[in-house]
Amino acid sequence: MVTKEEIERFLDRLNVDGASHSEVEPGLWVVKPGGAQDFDVVVHYSPPVVLLRVKVMTLPQQNGALATFSRRLLELNASDL
Repeated sequence: MVTKEEIERFLDRLNVDGASHSEVEPGLWVVKPGGAQDFDVVVHYSPPVVLLRVKVMTLPQQNGALATFSRRLLELNASDL
């Protein structure tokens, strides 16, 4: 099982490559990859689970577009993902 200290050591090694991180509460970090990337990775550690969260896109705002998008994700989840 991975420990909190091992996660912190991994995040510290990312700093060498230009990333930065901060612990916003015990077991919850925000990682900024640095460079041309303009996004954050949220790391949450709740033993024995480590959860990584990244925003990949903004949801559609047009009428019907969100429903169509959600339906397609559900179809992919059932078959291809």
